[in-house]
Amino acid sequence: MHALGIIILTPLAIMLGLILLGLVFTPWFWKALGCLVLSIVALIIVASLIPKASPQPPIARPMQGETMLQSTIDAGNAKRAERWQWIKTAGVDYPYLRAWAGVQSWSKIQFNDQLEIARRTHAPANAIHTKAGDWLTTDDIENSPMLSLLDSVVRQR
Repeated sequence: MHALGIIILTPLAIMLGLILLGLVFTPWFWKALGCLVLSIVALIIVASLIPKASPQPPIARPMQGETMLQSTIDAGNAKRAERWQWIKTAGVDYPYLRAWAGVQSWSKIQFNDQLEIARRTHAPANAIHTKAGDWLTTDDIENSPMLSLLDSVVRQR
């Protein structure tokens, strides 16, 4: 804030000095007035370029006896462990890939291609499909209803 005050007050001090010296309406006056206008324009430009801080959302309070992060991790790990149990007992390889193909209405050819690629590249057992050469897994799904739907399809098989 002090720098802004200096930027604003310096041209004003120059103007006041010129007035006191009796140099008003002389070429020096017009030069000082031009400097003042340029300083104000520069100040407006600088002020508009300074990024504004965005308001932060309120932080959730932890539950009694544990942190929110730990409870979220524990819940995620329990679901992940349950998912791996379903994969082991499914009796087929890549059950989530099969469920994803059914949910997304893949053609038989597209499904067979993806399944062959998964087998050949030794994709993770919880892979759902490949994107740009990387396998997306159930851990990558952020849409909770979609993940619940896939879980229910795998459990029914």
